[in-house]
Amino acid sequence: VTVFNNLEFERKGAVKAEFDGIKSKYLRVYAGGKEVPSQIISDKNGKKTLLFIADMPSMGVKVFDVRESDIPCGVKTSLKIGETSMENQRYIVTLNKSGNISSIAR
Repeated sequence: VTVFNNLEFERKGAVKAEFDGIKSKYLRVYAGGKEVPSQIISDKNGKKTLLFIADMPSMGVKVFDVRESDIPCGVKTSLKIGETSMENQRYIVTLNKSGNISSIAR
């Protein structure tokens, strides 16, 4: 997966990508030979939706290697992402059906 950061500063953020025809239960993501935090957030009708964290250089492109796996991501992080919520050690953010933030809790 190729990701482009068109901003003039480095940034870290979530990237969502869809894949068809994946037979294994999990996908793992690597950048520069190191695994990055990732998880499958949807697995419906033969399509897997993968969410991963990308550390991006300013005005730059980075290629992420996505590999099929029998085990989930091995990187430990406090971030949990579901179809309608995101949670870390400080906040729980809930989204409504339109994708808008419906609540932020501590």
